[in-house]
Amino acid sequence: MTKSQIRSRFYSILSDMLEDGATPDDIEETINEMSSEGIQNILENIQSELENLENMEREYNKEQSNGK
Repeated sequence: MTKSQIRSRFYSILSDMLEDGATPDDIEETINEMSSEGIQNILENIQSELENLENMEREYNKEQSNGK
């Protein structure tokens, strides 16, 4: 997703919230939740990649010790 697409999606969500009668506090809370969820997803992805790399390293070391 490009920055332009993200910005467009954000404004669309913001517009929908305002049409539904959201207050500035509601909008701020939603943005904070979205940010927290995004950060959590990034951290989970990093953790998963680290685990994959560790598994690959173990497999490589096992192959090296077996003379392959």
